[in-house]
Amino acid sequence: MCASQCEDGRCGAAPATRPMNTRSMNISWFNRRPRPPVSGLLAASMTPFKGASIDENAFSALVADLIEAGVDGIVTAGLAGEGSTLSEAERERLVALAVEASGGRCPVVAASGSNATGQTIAWSLAARRAGADALLITVPYYNRPSQHGILLHFTAIAEVVDLPILVHDMPDRTGVALDPQTISKLAGVNGIAGFVGKPATLAAVNGRTTVLGADDGDVPAAHFTGCGGGLSLLANLLPRTVRLLHFACGRGDLAQARAVQNRLQPLLDAARGEPEPTLVKAALSCLREDFDGRPRLPLIRPSPDSLLQIELLLAELASFEATLPQALAASRGERRP
Repeated sequence: MCASQCEDGRCGAAPATRPMNTRSMNISWFNRRPRPPVSGLLAASMTPFKGASIDENAFSALVADLIEAGVDGIVTAGLAGEGSTLSEAERERLVALAVEASGGRCPVVAASGSNATGQTIAWSLAARRAGADALLITVPYYNRPSQHGILLHFTAIAEVVDLPILVHDMPDRTGVALDPQTISKLAGVNGIAGFVGKPATLAAVNGRTTVLGADDGDVPAAHFTGCGGGLSLLANLLPRTVRLLHFACGRGDLAQARAVQNRLQPLLDAARGEPEPTLVKAALSCLREDFDGRPRLPLIRPSPDSLLQIELLLAELASFEATLPQALAASRGERRP
């Protein structure tokens, strides 16, 4: 079923984003309102397409099932959600759909970063209009700003947008890494609620603010160095298994954490052999009949060999996932009295 889908990956191009006039933007302060902190297992949701449009029904069903399985938050339009191929209207719509599907059961975090400060502000304000609870904003990519420029970038956004901001540090994607001094300064900016990245890189602010891991492979290291959780691509596929991993790490059960991580490692290794999130997205279409696994160009479907490998891995992992509802319920009850 999976390998037979369109091999060239053509799923339409994103509608053009309207030109942005920063001079006409209303950048007045919004009234501040308290929001719950974002922590725990954040599912980096993937975006299903139907032709050139978002498949809204499939996306809403995915979000609802992820929340039912116990994730602590939903991230929209990030790397896993092919955010770089989405228009501003599509980004805003994904937030609205996630908010509706969540029904207030968990926070919705909108990825709204770009390499232009004005564009990031526009996407962030659109996410706020749609009901987002927080923002995930990457360090600007491609143009490689200086550390001071990065500081001014995030300060400008925080001054305008009335939502907690998680700063996403991923130098392998952006071409520039936050240095410890910049991280420390950003932690003191009003509106910066935390950081997402490699636990070792963010050690200087761990304990002062929220720090989350950026990768499924970092979960044990993140928890055992005091992080409050992390982003997960694999949660789209195996939310209960990933939830169990976070729970075991959170309560210091190293043996269980290692056992679950060992189960997931072959899947992680396979997923890294193709551009993110193409292999996991194709795998999800094996588990969900309503979910089209084709990415939007310039991404294409994985090779036949990769698809075969992932299908073989999924057979065992899906069986393990099916045994977890009772364990999941117990873990959630213990974590959230």
